[in-house]
Amino acid sequence: MEMSNSIPEEKEEQRSGRRLLTWADILSSLICLGAIFPGLIVYNRLPEKIATNFDLNGEPQQYMTKAFFVFAVPVIAAAVQILLCLGTNFFFSNGKLDKVNAIIRFMDPAALYLGIIMMILYAMGLLTNMMAILGVFLSLTFIISGNYMPKMRRNFILGIRTPHTLADPQLWDMTHRFAGRLYIFGGILCIPVTLMEKYFALAAIAVLILIIPFAYSEAAYRFLRRKREENA
Repeated sequence: MEMSNSIPEEKEEQRSGRRLLTWADILSSLICLGAIFPGLIVYNRLPEKIATNFDLNGEPQQYMTKAFFVFAVPVIAAAVQILLCLGTNFFFSNGKLDKVNAIIRFMDPAALYLGIIMMILYAMGLLTNMMAILGVFLSLTFIISGNYMPKMRRNFILGIRTPHTLADPQLWDMTHRFAGRLYIFGGILCIPVTLMEKYFALAAIAVLILIIPFAYSEAAYRFLRRKREENA
């Protein structure tokens, strides 16, 4: 297989100008750290334990202490965000990410804020159907991700990463175009399923959306290899 456009060679060419962190990286990490404030504002009104994990019936399964939830979770999220930024920048010259990765850079802080606010509202008794909110959020995440996935450049961190897609630019593009359409269709499908409160079906759809692109990628790899052998 042709390897002249492989990621290792691209990475070698970009190594000289790489920056460890950009202002966008620092800002997104500070936004994560700022997730302390929603809990801090209502700290005295929160119960001593906060539900943080729910089953498919919306029943709490795991709890955190109030102090850990309000203060430690944002700090851990900010640290993880820094590590994610460092890892992503390692594969892009000058720390400059394409539009897709720049958007993804700020999706984690947005998801963190939404999750914290939802759990605070649940703990205060102001939100009762947690699974409905999660279902809508999952639907929107699939739709947004599907819109940008076909534009994603090859990298070792984001996207449908297999040895074949990372080594073959054509296979990478084919896989992510397919995955993008699948994500959008699946995200739209998740909305009525959520409204009907079919949460087990919602979970099954989500798993299929995540697995099918890998199966497609393997099938496309075999198809491309056979076609190239025939043309050789």
